[in-house]
Amino acid sequence: MIRLRRPDVLAGVGAGLIAFADDAVYLVLIAGQNGPYDSRIFFVASFLLLMAVAGIIGAIAESARVRASLLSLVAAGCAGLGLVGILSIGAPLLIAAAFATFAATRVTPRVLAVYYAASAAVGLLVLVAGFVLTALGSTR
Repeated sequence: MIRLRRPDVLAGVGAGLIAFADDAVYLVLIAGQNGPYDSRIFFVASFLLLMAVAGIIGAIAESARVRASLLSLVAAGCAGLGLVGILSIGAPLLIAAAFATFAATRVTPRVLAVYYAASAAVGLLVLVAGFVLTALGSTR
């Protein structure tokens, strides 16, 4: 059973909560601009929600492989989106990435490095693919 007061669990949950709060702030900022809303806005909002859910599930999961995979995904995804949006919503995401990285590295002795690398690559691949696909579908 995972103890909820462990620093790595708190860091993982913190990363998820930061991503969730950043998603809420993003949606409020976008709503204040009074449209038009394109597919990139929906992608970013959905991606942030995915990072929030994956961070919280990764923090409390029993399996070391699941924890390492999800927290690595969150670390890479938040870092990537944080760098892209550094002038607006990015700074909190970089903090969430640091929390997720801390939580993921606490699982290290029980998990092969390939889980970290593959999950981080998937997080960045989804981010890049989402931006490419939304740019192709843009009507501007």
